[in-house]
Amino acid sequence: MMTLQLGLSRLPEWFNEQTFPHLMYLDLSHNELRNLPLSLAAMPELRRVIAQHNPRLTAHWTPHANSDDPAALFRYLKKYAAGESEQQRHVRVMLLGLPLVGKSALLECLKHAPGAVKQKGLLNTIWHLVSTPPPGTLFCKACHHVLLR
Repeated sequence: MMTLQLGLSRLPEWFNEQTFPHLMYLDLSHNELRNLPLSLAAMPELRRVIAQHNPRLTAHWTPHANSDDPAALFRYLKKYAAGESEQQRHVRVMLLGLPLVGKSALLECLKHAPGAVKQKGLLNTIWHLVSTPPPGTLFCKACHHVLLR
């Protein structure tokens, strides 16, 4: 077992399967890692990677790194390296602007974009839309002006 807890933001270049061909357990907890190199999946005898308490770890690694199952992260790493799993990204967007400038039209276009289709039986993009005017605003339908209270 090897433990690297040095405040690392990435693994050193010398850390690879040629340097540690018989490494079975790797503990990368308590560092500043953002990503895990896919080269870890190529290490022939590596069976477990622990990476808890890495606050900068990107979102698709975090659930696996913080799982109660100690082998979850390595399983995900192997699948991701083999192309069997796609990186998940969640984005929250807020559109602000005057009435009738195209916010809703933009959302409709995004809903029907090529990336928003079903792939491999799963919905690739999920939309949750809440459209409300900001507090204290009134919209005059006759003249299309925003009136502030």
